[in-house]
Amino acid sequence: MFEPLVIKSLKLYTMSSAVRLQTEVLSLLTQLIQLRVNYCLLDNDEVFLGYVLKQVEMISEGPLR
Repeated sequence: MFEPLVIKSLKLYTMSSAVRLQTEVLSLLTQLIQLRVNYCLLDNDEVFLGYVLKQVEMISEGPLR
């Protein structure tokens, strides 16, 4: 029953640059995974995962020169 809300949260994460919002969404997702919610049901196309991995890649590369 919570799936639509979580999916909407994942979409908000990708459309926002608000750090606080993104932090809260990641926290929610972390808690759900710890509760053994099947992540694949929430992001079956791995769009969210790809977005987060791209963010991590950009952060690890550092600022543009």
